Amino acid sequence: SVFFLRFFNPAICSPERFSLMSKDVSAPQRKLLITVSKLLQSMTNNTTFSEDAGPSRAAYQIFNAWLKTQEDVMREFWSH
Repeated sequence: SVFFLRFFNPAICSPERFSLMSKDVSAPQRKLLITVSKLLQSMTNNTTFSEDAGPSRAAYQIFNAWLKTQEDVMREFWSH
């Protein structure tokens, strides 16, 4: 999970800083990239989003059912 947190997530959230894109991403695009990053981090940590984590995190609860379906995928991923 530290690998995702320190290497993948920054590159996902700011691809132009890592020369993955030639121009800056727009604000709506960045918001979507941050959402993808949060989902990947949650998958990696094998966690879901809870209400008591604050209103910004509670908004992601709609993804909890999908995250549960991905547990075996991540377990398989980390086994290699």
